[in-house]
Amino acid sequence: MPHPFFEEQTEPETPATVLVIDDDTMSLKIIANALKETGYQVITAANTPDGVHHAKREQPNLIITNIAMPDANSTDLIDALKECAPEACLIAMTDYGAEQLAASALKQGAEDYLIRPVHPWEIITVTAEVLERAELRRRNRELTEALRQRQAELELRNAELEEANARLREADIWKENLSSMIIHDLKNPLGVIQGTLIFFKGTLDDELDEKQSQLLESALLSSERAINLVNAILDVRRLEEGRMPLEFQPVAPADAIQACIDEMHPLLRIHNLIIVIDVPRGLSPVRADYSTLIRVLGNLLDNAIKFTPSGGRITISARQTPGGIRFSVADTGYGIPPEQHDRIFEKFAQAGIRAQGQRAGVGLGLTFCKLAVEAHHGRIWVESDRGIGTTFHFTLPTWVGEA
Repeated sequence: MPHPFFEEQTEPETPATVLVIDDDTMSLKIIANALKETGYQVITAANTPDGVHHAKREQPNLIITNIAMPDANSTDLIDALKECAPEACLIAMTDYGAEQLAASALKQGAEDYLIRPVHPWEIITVTAEVLERAELRRRNRELTEALRQRQAELELRNAELEEANARLREADIWKENLSSMIIHDLKNPLGVIQGTLIFFKGTLDDELDEKQSQLLESALLSSERAINLVNAILDVRRLEEGRMPLEFQPVAPADAIQACIDEMHPLLRIHNLIIVIDVPRGLSPVRADYSTLIRVLGNLLDNAIKFTPSGGRITISARQTPGGIRFSVADTGYGIPPEQHDRIFEKFAQAGIRAQGQRAGVGLGLTFCKLAVEAHHGRIWVESDRGIGTTFHFTLPTWVGEA
């Protein structure tokens, strides 16, 4: 980085090379001197063969030529110069009264023209303008070529990404199909296992000693958890695919909350947790599938129980909002780190906040809640900080009657 008190040193640009062709010695000298004094590298030629020779050998940036040379017609001269130095710009010179030749030269590709006798200031001005336009065209070509190459690279990269995405989609479809087959195939044998265990418990319970009875009870609980997991995966899949049957009806928020607490009361008592219900009277009924709403509330309450220490408090509330009802389940538990809020509703996501002794889950309860609420045209979100507690909110539209 250059010192702020000194200008950054840059290499000086190479001056442009200008070839001047004119059979008039005085005109040739005036033009050449004016260009040299301005800083251009100047090559001169007094006849057409020398001019063509210098153009081919030197490849000048600019050619200023008299197009009324006695040893060549203007058309042949311009064609020869363009063939020898295709990148050079060209300025045509004619005598006063021969503007028709200049017009023809412009049609052949000359950049500009001068009428002799030429004044030095005129030479410098036209030369600078022509070279500036040529430089702009050169830069435009370079940028266009760079953009073309970049576009080609991007198109190639996009094609590679599309191919990779196609393979990933194919792998996802295969994985989903395989998991669906496995889950469906698991449900029936798990049901048979559970049924068999229930049969043994009902017929052999009195004949089992304490250890055998505990083992049987543990097997029954494990089979129930396995079946619940299979059902949860199937329900999430049905919600994702829009195949979950929902029977919408008016449901009073207070009734739904009370029904959920009644189901979860034994678990609340076991964990020594205080439950608070905060539902004002007169709330509008929500448009909901009753059993699904109870299940959403139950999943959120179960989640609060899971992460709230013994003696903590859980509050379930409902409030009227424009166009709907907002349900909230708040706990005084360990909280969820802010960086986990965006992924807490993903399938099998683990927030990394479990404390020792807490019941582990598989990460489908909140996924079900999100999909179920969205299927009701509602919204669900979380507010939480580590060590402060967590509140899950979700909204459902109010019942306005069915058409």
